[in-house]
Amino acid sequence: MTAREHRVRGLGFTLIEILMVLALLGVMLAAGMPSFMAFITKTRVSGATNAFLGDVSYARSEAATRQVEVAICVSTNQTSCTTGNAWERGRIIFIDTNADGAVSAGETVLRISQPTTSTTVAATGFGSTDILRFRPQGGLRPPTQGSFKLCPSSGTEGRMLSIATTGRPVISKINTCP
Repeated sequence: MTAREHRVRGLGFTLIEILMVLALLGVMLAAGMPSFMAFITKTRVSGATNAFLGDVSYARSEAATRQVEVAICVSTNQTSCTTGNAWERGRIIFIDTNADGAVSAGETVLRISQPTTSTTVAATGFGSTDILRFRPQGGLRPPTQGSFKLCPSSGTEGRMLSIATTGRPVISKINTCP
């Protein structure tokens, strides 16, 4: 065997070396998968919370800017308000000129938010759990405070979006999700 042939044969990996590397990769992936799934769940809840905070802040800002009452309501079809406390199904932000809590003819729809996946959103403490109204000064109508609990479909760590009577939203972590 020449020196050239010997060098060519020594450049590859043996079958045993390749199998050992694949076995080590399998063990490392199996050990890291649960923490990766928890990371994905937390990221989804955080994204849904930030989107919800954006909608609340936008509605409050538009009420103060336009000096009109702006409402956010639950919507399953993204065209009209729906009764119920299932905010994850979608939301509509609109100028509620007649203060009836529904998107009526002639009222301007400012934003439509699509449903969230793998996250539940429930309201507590407000005058109504299916609509949120902001006065032209930015505060809530009626002047009550409340919160939205955003929880993953699996897991216990979620977020709480609390809104003061002044309309100011605050996010906090919670460990009481079902």
